[in-house]
Amino acid sequence: MKFGSRLFQPNAGLTIGRIGSAPVVLGYSWLVLAAIMVFGLGPNLAEGFRSWVGYALAACYGLVLLLSVFIHEAAHAVVGNRLGHRSERIVLTFLGGHTDLSGPEGRRPANRDLLVIALAGPLANLVLALIAGSAMLLLAHAPEQVVSAVSDHLGGQIIWAFFWSNLLLGAFNLLPGLPLDGGQLVESAVWAATGQRRTGTTAAAWSGIVIGCGIIALAVTIIVTGRPFVVALGAAATGGFIAYAGWQQLARIPLLVFVDDWDIFTRMRPVVGTIEAREPVPDSLSGILAVTSGGALVGYLDPAAARGPLVEDSMVLISGTVERSASTQAVIHEMTKPETWAVGVIENGRCVGVLSQPDLEINKDDIA
Repeated sequence: MKFGSRLFQPNAGLTIGRIGSAPVVLGYSWLVLAAIMVFGLGPNLAEGFRSWVGYALAACYGLVLLLSVFIHEAAHAVVGNRLGHRSERIVLTFLGGHTDLSGPEGRRPANRDLLVIALAGPLANLVLALIAGSAMLLLAHAPEQVVSAVSDHLGGQIIWAFFWSNLLLGAFNLLPGLPLDGGQLVESAVWAATGQRRTGTTAAAWSGIVIGCGIIALAVTIIVTGRPFVVALGAAATGGFIAYAGWQQLARIPLLVFVDDWDIFTRMRPVVGTIEAREPVPDSLSGILAVTSGGALVGYLDPAAARGPLVEDSMVLISGTVERSASTQAVIHEMTKPETWAVGVIENGRCVGVLSQPDLEINKDDIA
């Protein structure tokens, strides 16, 4: 689960569906995980079934895990939406997934919301694990017969995989370090205790780094003790990802603090007047002009780019407007829409300035 603007969160993958307005993106790295599961688990499963059945079952395990991750992230999105936050996208990747959320008007969420949204994903998985466990008991008729009942039954194998994928996913995500959901709980608790969000984020990020390094150490132990290499590889990749993500979060803290306190309108370029799109470009311009067509704001005319002959030939298109009283996060939220290059700033019903993508560039000196 992530909060913040897409301005800082590029991603690659295939859009496979939507939850509301939020696209569900299958990361290209998921194909790597699918291959590891099929060729890593397939040979072992093939010993108990016909060869092709074993590999098909391994592929089903991958789909079960994908479904479990999707349900986990969907729970974050649905609960976030109910609390007034906007789901930007749901991404399913090699090592799990994440849901990009932004609060009302693009703001980061308050502490209580952070806590509730973070708990939603693991709790959804644990509830599903309980349901799958109950189904296995019904299939076996007795607790001591569960393993034997599911091992020789294809449907039982799928339920078994669904049980363990949700149990492990739910429990693992409660580990107390970012980027895991448990890290969000640590951030929330330290934030509440100190009154400083930055302190909470720092504590949770360092906890994530420690957990990631611990999992890498576990991977080394698995190799030394002669356990399956694919298990060690998975543990090492997971630990490396968590440690790296925690380190990235530490690096982003100054930027997040800067955005929280930033008055973005200090970057606004003021408008000195208004002109119709069909009029000729004036011979001399003293500043930026708001361009209208039929009374509607459609762009602006920059003296540095005024070539003519008509204003509409030289104007920069405006994709939307923001109120001068809007928060910095709300403006970022508007500016990070794929079709937006520039917006008009409205105060008392008239355009008083413009903001374009280059105006939002943040340099290292800004956040030092």
